[in-house]
Formats: sequence, C-alpha cells, structure tokens
Amino acid sequence: MTTPAQLEEAAAPVPPGNQALAFPALHDPRYPIHRLADEVEPYLRLIVERFCPRRIILFGSQIYGEPSRDSDVDVLVVREGITSENVGTAEILNALWEVEGPRPSFTILTKTPERIAERLAANSPFYREIVAKGLEVYAA
Repeated sequence: MTTPAQLEEAAAPVPPGNQALAFPALHDPRYPIHRLADEVEPYLRLIVERFCPRRIILFGSQIYGEPSRDSDVDVLVVREGITSENVGTAEILNALWEVEGPRPSFTILTKTPERIAERLAANSPFYREIVAKGLEVYAA
C-alpha cells in the first residue's frame, strides 16, 4: 500500500537510457497483469526515462479485478512539473506510440503529488482505492 506521505517524498529521476530498469512487481502471479508483463514493461520504461515520474501505480481490473481480454491497463503517473493534467496525460499517450510491438490498451492518469494529496485529504474514494489496492511498479 502506498501512503500519502510516500507520494510526497522527493525523488531523483532515473537517468535516460537506463535499459536495465525492470519492474519485478509486474511479474507477480498474484496480479492478473503478470500475463501482460512483457508487453507492458517497455511502455513503463519509456514513461520513467522520458517523464521522470515519482511513482507509477497500476490499478483497476488488471491488478485487483477479473480482467476480460478487452480490459485496458490503468496507470497512475505521479510527476512534478505539469501545468495541466490533461496535457501531461496527452504527452505520455503520444510518447507510447514510439514503442514498437503489440500495444496493450492504456488508460493513463497524470497527477502531481500535491493533487494526489489533495484528493486523499478530501477522502476521494477513487484515489483511496488506487492507493490502497493499486500496485506500485515504480518509485523513484
């Protein structure tokens, strides 16, 4: 479980070109996402290398549900320096097209640490569920 305090921690970005970057939590058989791990990993690597997030948390049916073959991969990207969550999300979605190979369907949410803390303080059930049940696959 990721706490609000953990979402607020400062972190150094991962250097570009870090091909050794891996996401072992993706391969945990307790989570349905493990079946898509090899397909999802290059996209997560691109997000880390290009956008230097503080955290990446996967949530939704691929983590704590029963995904169908049409289920997407829900991704919360917590990052600094975005002036608009919609623009931040669009930047990431556009960058994902650079990865070759089969492309899973993604739903990307981009939030600042401050926005996450604000939503948690307001007891948002949506963000409380992500923090409580989501799978943190990256923390800088």
